[in-house]
Amino acid sequence: MNTISLFIVVFDCLALIRTATAQGSAVPGPAPVLVSAVKDHKGVVMSVVFSPDGRLLASGSWDKTVKLWAVTPTLQPVASLDTTFKAGVSTLAFAPDGKTLAAAAWKEPFVLRWEMSGRTALPSWPLGSGSFGINQIAFSRDGRFLAAACSDLLARLVEVASPTTITPLSGHTHFVLSVAFSPDGNQVAAGGFTGETIRRWETSSHQPLASWKGDGRPVNTLAYSPDGSLLAVGTEDGRVDCYDAQTGAVVVGWKEWTHVAAIAFAPTGRRLAIAGESKTSQIIIFDLDTQTGRASTGAEV
Repeated sequence: MNTISLFIVVFDCLALIRTATAQGSAVPGPAPVLVSAVKDHKGVVMSVVFSPDGRLLASGSWDKTVKLWAVTPTLQPVASLDTTFKAGVSTLAFAPDGKTLAAAAWKEPFVLRWEMSGRTALPSWPLGSGSFGINQIAFSRDGRFLAAACSDLLARLVEVASPTTITPLSGHTHFVLSVAFSPDGNQVAAGGFTGETIRRWETSSHQPLASWKGDGRPVNTLAYSPDGSLLAVGTEDGRVDCYDAQTGAVVVGWKEWTHVAAIAFAPTGRRLAIAGESKTSQIIIFDLDTQTGRASTGAEV
């Protein structure tokens, strides 16, 4: 099997991001600066995540390994963490304090964990019996909960202080693909493969909140704005909708991409970065106030 590259690219936002309208027209610009490229995994790299302090990058691959890199800013290998997964790593998450790294896989019903100071394995967290996998995990910002999007139609909520306390969050009719916590940790949202409904629950009581109608396509990614007022939803068919987190009304939406892979809010909450495939670019940053964007359309890796 060929070795797969893992890239980190650093952008000069003023020079590299091209102005575009919400319809996707863009002005060409210079190529990005490649800071570091490493070739160590023996399978496709499916998940990367920075530690909260930005000093470490973790990568998870189809080769069933998790690797740690020091960001100096070039990538320097720190450790290779063996797993007991029978299938590739699907998702990684650092605990908010950066002391623990968690990983899960598509065909395994448990979460593996490592303590970062000594790179030592911690007891795994079984999330249930049966043959299901985990598509995505996320920690709440306060570190009290871990949410898991699972392939057995359930999201699961784990109490970190008592990891055997696991609450199934039901309602989806197919695989659960994505999970996200509100910034205050009071809500958790999940999106599924069929995409008819975006479901939400209160984390303390586990009670379902009002669900929102989706566009029927797989929900690949979810992200709350930093103030918790919006929930952005990205789907397999290339649509992004921003819901009012209180009313569930769609505030703004775009159909710009062939599919959407990831979305993230800027710290101000008024810009949204969207990664995926489109006719004009792979990454577009939209200003939610003006509904115009900056599009990266050059030779991005």
